[in-house]
Amino acid sequence: MKEKSAKNGGKTYRILYHSIALFFLLGFTVFLFKPFLEAGFPSGFDSIGHCFKVKYIADTLIKYGRFVDWWEPWYCGHHLLLFYPPLSYILPVILQIFLNDPALAVKISIALGVFFAALSMYFLILVLIEKGKNDLFRTMAAVGGAAAYAFSPALIHFYAETGLFSSFYAMVFVPLCFIPLIKWLRTGRRSFLVGYAFLLAIIFFFHGMAATMVGFGSILFVAVYLASARMTKSSGEPIFKGIFLLFLALVLFVGLTAIWWVPYFAQIQEIGRGVMFDPSAPTHSIPLRYLFKRGDASYIGISFYIGFCAIFLSIFAPLFRKHRAEALGFWATLLFGMIISLGTNTPIYQHLPLISTVPP
Repeated sequence: MKEKSAKNGGKTYRILYHSIALFFLLGFTVFLFKPFLEAGFPSGFDSIGHCFKVKYIADTLIKYGRFVDWWEPWYCGHHLLLFYPPLSYILPVILQIFLNDPALAVKISIALGVFFAALSMYFLILVLIEKGKNDLFRTMAAVGGAAAYAFSPALIHFYAETGLFSSFYAMVFVPLCFIPLIKWLRTGRRSFLVGYAFLLAIIFFFHGMAATMVGFGSILFVAVYLASARMTKSSGEPIFKGIFLLFLALVLFVGLTAIWWVPYFAQIQEIGRGVMFDPSAPTHSIPLRYLFKRGDASYIGISFYIGFCAIFLSIFAPLFRKHRAEALGFWATLLFGMIISLGTNTPIYQHLPLISTVPP
């Protein structure tokens, strides 16, 4: 009886901790975004274009009951959503139908996106820190990670300075992609890979390049994880078998997203080169010094984005044998992202496989 009572008491405390954490993240988001929701269009050079598309889609839905994709004034008569998949417009369009204010609709959807980003990282950290640990510590760690991710200068840069809303919405759900990957690696249940493919497809329909980077990063994460786990004998999954299973999941992802990328590449030959390596790439590759530069919104430094404490603690993460494989996998993914950002300023960038299709 006492054991059952203690178990119920622990469950009550967990629910209380999670409720307080979620209300804190929601309240903090509202507090930060109160000035952002004032009158006027969002800042950023792409903001007006996105707001216009939100208004146009809502207007056609109201007037015709369907979305008319081909519009003559848009780039001399072009498909409105050819280059950007449509998923990032669903929420702001619904808001626009009721509010009839595209600027406010987009701003509210951005604020909700920041909250969803916090939730995504919150759930990922809860998976990383398994049950059985101190519930209060587990919740506090999840809140800290969620706040660091959702309110990081990198995401702020996307929606506040450049107006890259599709990229922003894609990054909102990136942490969720690693949840089924980690559960598959820990349990060996291959059904989690199906969930991973579907989540990656959802991110793709927000922004294709973001999903591509997550796919490359996932391959590296899994390879490093399996290699490290094999060395410490904490996993019996062979490296090549694991990579092959992940490859099958990526094939499923390609099939799920074919409805968008097949027409894209079929038409891109008629209207331009598409997303291929640009000879001007050196001008878009950031120098190494910018990774440690503070106060320049155009170049968000790694130390500024993650924070000194996160970097400091992550250095010691591989010392813990139980989570060493995951820590090393995330470090490898971070270094991969740094190489992509540095681009031609690194000696190995040009030698990476398929790099010609990835702009720095």
